[in-house]
Amino acid sequence: MEEKKDFYGRFVVSKNILEGESIRYSVREQTCIPHLNGWTLYSLLDEDYEKNPQNFVVITAADMAAIAPIMLVIADAPYGTDLSWQYKDNMFTGFYDLVEKKTTSIEEIMNKDKV
Repeated sequence: MEEKKDFYGRFVVSKNILEGESIRYSVREQTCIPHLNGWTLYSLLDEDYEKNPQNFVVITAADMAAIAPIMLVIADAPYGTDLSWQYKDNMFTGFYDLVEKKTTSIEEIMNKDKV
């Protein structure tokens, strides 16, 4: 399992998600920290909560897979990917691309920068 952790890198996650809150937003940005993959996941955007780095933790790919396995499917999405997670009756139904301002699919996410 160690190989997968290293392959995917680590995720920065809001502690609210670890406490059972749904993922609402995820963004991937370039990072200079080698073990991070650039993904940060939020439950609900709360400016005061977000400003406190103690409200976030770094987790492994194995831990991420236990919370939201779909993150491993899109782990290599291009930097700049900014997604809102959509739900119906508390069930995940898909993504809304906040950059493109449209509902998007995994295929579109993964092929965004490919021509």
